[in-house]
This record gives sequence, structure tokens and C-alpha cells, in this order.
Amino acid sequence: LDILDESLVYNIMQYHGRINNIVKFAERKNNFEMIILHHINKEEFKTAINNLKRVRDKKVVEVVYKYAHIFFREVVEDTVELLMKSIQDFKPVKLIAGFMNIPVDRRQAGIELLRYCIIELKCRDKSIHNILIFFYATSPRKEKDELLELLKSGKLNFDVEFALRLFKRHHMYEAEILVYGVMNLFSEAVNLSLENGKFTLAKSYANMPEDDDLKKKLWLEIAINLLRQGRNVNEVINLTKESKVVKIEDLLPHFNEKIKIEDFKDEICESLKGYSQEIERLKRQMESYSSNAEQLKNELRTIKNRCVEIDASNKCEECMKSLFNEEFYIFPCMHGFHSECLLAAVKLQPTSDHDKIEKIDVCYK
Repeated sequence: LDILDESLVYNIMQYHGRINNIVKFAERKNNFEMIILHHINKEEFKTAINNLKRVRDKKVVEVVYKYAHIFFREVVEDTVELLMKSIQDFKPVKLIAGFMNIPVDRRQAGIELLRYCIIELKCRDKSIHNILIFFYATSPRKEKDELLELLKSGKLNFDVEFALRLFKRHHMYEAEILVYGVMNLFSEAVNLSLENGKFTLAKSYANMPEDDDLKKKLWLEIAINLLRQGRNVNEVINLTKESKVVKIEDLLPHFNEKIKIEDFKDEICESLKGYSQEIERLKRQMESYSSNAEQLKNELRTIKNRCVEIDASNKCEECMKSLFNEEFYIFPCMHGFHSECLLAAVKLQPTSDHDKIEKIDVCYK
């Protein structure tokens, strides 16, 4: 048997319809792929998978890749078991055709395998992650909690625009809100949360922006939404305290005529008290600035009237020539420098100071 051309023997046997002999010959030659193909052709898919489970050869995974589109369609649960328990180490990307062939009512097995690929095999390929969220969105069982848990964990590397379209189409609002958060679209996340009555989620996203103006705007939207729903005034007041950026006076234009001022007079008084304290603080600050300005003016007047006596023999400390030959600077320590000599010496300082030196030179000239 060893000297026979294997492919020639298969072709002759197939030509004469001796299928059983083909299987026996393949078993003698340890050609498990031919045996698997035989069972696939006879639509004995479970038998084909069971035969693969018994084979101890690294090439088994290549056979699974090759016929994944058939195995996943016909015996997805057995194929998943084979991959996760027997093969374990495989390339998920090579199974994409198989994943897309899984019937809708059996996608739970596909979800199980995809989670294994992402969590255990650490697969970061975006297409695998996209297929997982697609399965979650279209699966009849719709394991929303599992999907939300994965989205919050940050383990998914998916296409955010694809995910948004998918979640919108299938009305998976909480997942859509989480994706907006991933994209730093906090306004959209807050608005969608409010539309679906998820106030806790809205508050969490309102707190996320680093921009204080945006943060205030989002908290204000939540408070206005509560007012429109006719919520208790105390609930709105508590919200302003929780936000730390919205004040009661920001909401006054949005109160309807039915709300009495007595309901929040304490908060208004507290706010006025705060403004009064702020005004006092600003007054003290202005008084301090005025005092400093006056002190500086007095010092300038003193400097203008100050004079020193210089000996005619004084020389420039840099060039050692007579100080009176040209314009010069005299310091309190009585060291004198020609202006040109001093600027030349200063320019020898590190490059980072050159801009400052140029400005001094321009001002002097």
C-alpha cells in the first residue's frame, strides 16, 4: 500500500463507486480528512465530528477550519465542544465563515465559543468582537445582562459605529448608552438615558465630562426633565445638591406657576447667603489689590527720586574701561556695567532665556 499513489487510488475507487473501500483505504493510510469528508458527503455530520474527537493530530484544527461552514451549521454544539475541550488553541479569525453560518436559534453555542475566544484566548480581532455583539443583539434569548457586563468591563474591541446601529435597530437602549459613553458622547448618553427613564445612568454620565460647563449643562437637563415630569420639588432640590454644579436659581425659569416659593425658600436664602459671602470675599480681594497698587506707586516714586554718588574712576566690571564713556547701569552694590557689555554678557546665558533677553534689549532701545 505504501507504494501506491494515494490520490490515484481514491479516484479509481470513486470512479467505480466503491465508497466503502475508500474509507477502509483511508483508515489504513491514517488519512482522517478523507474519512471526515466521506461522512460529510453522506450528511453524517455528528459521526464526522466524533471521528475528529478521536484523532490526536495537530492537523485536526486545519480540517475544522476547512469545513467550519458546514460543522457550525449542522452540529454547532459538538463543534464548539471539540474546539474548547480537545483543540483549545486555535485561530478564531479562521472560523468567521463558520460563525456566520450558525442558525439563529442555536447561536447560544456560538456566543459561548466567542466568549471563550475573547476571554480565554485573549483574541483582540475586531471582527470577532463585532460578531459577538451581533449574536447578542439578534439571539432570541438576548442575554442583555451578559452583554452589558462585557461592555462595562472594557474587554470588547468592537466597531462603535456598527454597535450603535445594531443596538438602535434592536432597541437595546442601555447597551447604546454604554457605547455613547465609550465614545465620550456624554450629551447623547444622558439624553437617551432620560428618554428611557434611566435616571441613575443619566446622572453617572453627567458626572463624567471634565468640562465644567458641559457637566453643568447635563445636570441641568436632568433637573429640567424631573420638573417636566412633575416630580416633587424636594427631589429636584436634592438633585442640585448632588450635582454640586447646578444651583436653585438656575432652575427658577423652569418652575411652573403651580410651584410655590415656600417650597424652596430655604434654598434661595442659602443661595443668597452664599452670594453675599462671595461679594464680601471679592471686596476684601479688591481692597488688597488697591493697597498693593498704592504701595507699588510709592515705591516707584521713591526709586525715581533715588540717586547715588559715583567716583569718576569707576570702571565697567566687564570691559574694565571708564564707566562714563557710554550709557551704563549702576547697581545698589555699586558695581557698574556699560549697557552693551551687560547685554552681551547676559546673552551668553542658556538658550531658553534668549527670548526674555531679546525683549529686554528691545525695551532698552
